[in-house]
Amino acid sequence: MTSRWIKAAAVLGLMTPLAGTAHHNPVIYNGKLEVEISGVVTAARFGYPHTRILVDVRNDAGEMEKWTVMAEDPKDAREMGFDVALKNLKAGDEITFIGWPHRYKKREMRGHEIHYTDGTSVTMRTGNYIWTSDLRRIWHLRSGQEKFDEDIQIVSRELSPADRLIAFIDEDEVVARIAFEITQESAQLFGLSRSGIIEFPGVQELMECHIDREDFTATIHLDELGEDEQQKIDSGLDYLTRYNDQLSLYWEQDIESC
Repeated sequence: MTSRWIKAAAVLGLMTPLAGTAHHNPVIYNGKLEVEISGVVTAARFGYPHTRILVDVRNDAGEMEKWTVMAEDPKDAREMGFDVALKNLKAGDEITFIGWPHRYKKREMRGHEIHYTDGTSVTMRTGNYIWTSDLRRIWHLRSGQEKFDEDIQIVSRELSPADRLIAFIDEDEVVARIAFEITQESAQLFGLSRSGIIEFPGVQELMECHIDREDFTATIHLDELGEDEQQKIDSGLDYLTRYNDQLSLYWEQDIESC
C-alpha cells in the first residue's frame, strides 16, 4: 500500500465553502495539490462535525504511516449523494483515497474520491469547494454515477449550430444536455452573431477565457436565419444563457481555470 502526490486540476485561489458547510473550512487544505493513498481502514466514524477515516498506509520505504481522511458530515453527504459510501466504510476495508493534503498536518487529507479494489469508485468532490447542485449533477452524469434519462438523445455535431441549439431548446434539459454533450466530446458554448458582433449570453466575465479555447464554441449567425429560427432562438434565450453559464463554470472547475 502506498501514498503518492499527483498534480491537481487548476483551481480558483481560495475557495468559498458550499452553503451550510462553513465549518469544513477548505482553506486549511492545499487545493493546488492532490494526494493519493492506498491502505487499510483501521477506523471510520460517519458523523458530525466531519466524517473521519483512519487508514494505515505503507510508504515506499516499507514503513507504516497512519493517515486521516476527512469527509462530509451525514447531512452534507446525503445532499451530495454519497452518504451510503461513507457510512459503509469499516475497519479492514482496502481503499484508495484521493484528495487535498492538509496545509499544516502531515498525513491528513480532505477526501474527494473513494476507489475500491473491484475498480469502482465514488466521486465526492472534484478540484474545489464551490460546486453547485447543478455542477455536481453534471459530474455525476458524465462519470456514470447517475444515469441519463432515455429522452436525452444524440444531437449530431454535423447539424448547423442553430439547428443544434434549437434541438436543445426544444428538449429543455440544460444540466443533462451539458453532461451528455461532454460525454460525446461535442460540448460547445453558443455565440450569437448580429451584424457581425458576436456575444455569448451567460458567459460571465471571469469565464471568458473559455470562449477562446480551440473548438469550444459554435457561432450562430442570426442574420442568416429564417424568421421562424430567429424567433425560436430569441424565445430560448433564457435556456441559452443558463446553458453557457453552467458549461463555462463546469469547464472552469474540471478542465482548466481562467
